[in-house]
Amino acid sequence: MISNIGPKDRAVRFMLGVIIVILGLVVETNLLIAGTYLLVTGFLRWCPLYLPFKLMSY
Repeated sequence: MISNIGPKDRAVRFMLGVIIVILGLVVETNLLIAGTYLLVTGFLRWCPLYLPFKLMSY
């Protein structure tokens, strides 16, 4: 799989993902899904939402 997430984007995804997951646990909302999505895409270095927009972040 070709990565389409660069190092800066990856770092931001990890930071926001952790914050959103913690917020989702505290507030008990569906933010867990969004936070988990950011963490997984940051870990895999591939974002499926970038494909329709032809975005590549190296």
